[in-house]
Amino acid sequence: GAAHIDRIMRQITRAVCLERRYADESPYRQAKIKFILGKLYYAAYDKAEAADYLNSALDIALSEENRSDESITALTPYIYIAIGNLENKFGKDNLAISNYAEAEVFANSSAVVNTDAAICAAMRIGECQVENVRFDKALEAYERALTYLTDGCKKHSELYFDIIGRLSIICEEKGYTDKKKHYDGILAEKKCIADE
Repeated sequence: GAAHIDRIMRQITRAVCLERRYADESPYRQAKIKFILGKLYYAAYDKAEAADYLNSALDIALSEENRSDESITALTPYIYIAIGNLENKFGKDNLAISNYAEAEVFANSSAVVNTDAAICAAMRIGECQVENVRFDKALEAYERALTYLTDGCKKHSELYFDIIGRLSIICEEKGYTDKKKHYDGILAEKKCIADE
């Protein structure tokens, strides 16, 4: 409640001071502090301020002179995800999905492939599609998220099994019996491993 908002407002005050101090710093630091401020304003339910800061961070990240900066390149998908989250909560789902899609594409096409951001973006797309009862599109998004996980982490990753569980639910909803059996089999393997 009120204590949570008070804590966020104190963090915003500190971050605004940092923003002033970082005004002459590297573009990465400028983008990062604006990104942080955007997320803080989002947490404080201030859509307008959150959008201003996140869009400002995105402008810095996408400017031609900063495209070769690997730090900014790594941050860019997360800026898109934050804008998607903002739209999902306060705006329009189609804009949220569009920003998540930009994050996923950027995470996969940049010089530094950002698998975590690609997984997060695909998962968020899937969640939005489920909320809008577009199960086939959700299925596609979750299957993409699954492909981003490396083989080494699949058997030991809670995220892997979370995605498999979501896919199983969607397959049941759509009547995709064979796919559901496949995903349920993977979940049964997890239960066997956990029982050992």
